[in-house]
Amino acid sequence: MENENMMNNEVMNTNAVAPVQGPTRVKAKSGFIAVLKAGYGSDIFGVLLSIGLILGGLSGQFVLRGTQSSTALVVAGFVFLIIDFVGIKSKSNKLSKQKARLKKLHQQEDEVLKDSKQLENSVPVKVCYDKSQNILNFMPAVNGVSLKKNAKAYCYEGFTSRRRSILNFESLDLVVVFDVNDNSEIVFTLENTKTDYSLVVPSNVIFVADSVQTNQMY
Repeated sequence: MENENMMNNEVMNTNAVAPVQGPTRVKAKSGFIAVLKAGYGSDIFGVLLSIGLILGGLSGQFVLRGTQSSTALVVAGFVFLIIDFVGIKSKSNKLSKQKARLKKLHQQEDEVLKDSKQLENSVPVKVCYDKSQNILNFMPAVNGVSLKKNAKAYCYEGFTSRRRSILNFESLDLVVVFDVNDNSEIVFTLENTKTDYSLVVPSNVIFVADSVQTNQMY
């Protein structure tokens, strides 16, 4: 019966028309998104190595293994150099998109929290997942505060101190706005298939929306 109710309450990537008492399943708008680290240290090392191959070939003192040719070493150096620059350009584009996406997440948090009332006591929040996903870090946050990963328990743990709260993920395009009903622990369940992810919102909270409109342009 519970599964039937969850299917009836399934939300497909739209704002909720009205608050819904859980359990509710919210589908992510994307698969897993790898979060890139800023910086180009390894990329610069690759560029320097490629330049070294070129200079070594031009000096005539070094050859490409298996060819005994300095010219082949120069050609290989230029090929690697092109690949390095293409990689740097691609990474730069991805970092720009990542920065814009994270900025949007923070603006959504501000939008939800600006009128949210403070709770008398903080309420524990967990996001649990299948142990097969333990190698990944979904980087969930409640009200802008990252949840701590407990790898042994296969969950992320934290608290909310706001009546209306927002849960989002840096590594998933998945947002859940919910209202806290009482002081009981809130346990979300992150489910996955081969192609997508969804979040089960528990019955002790009120699901409000799976996206947040802001006045900012991205």
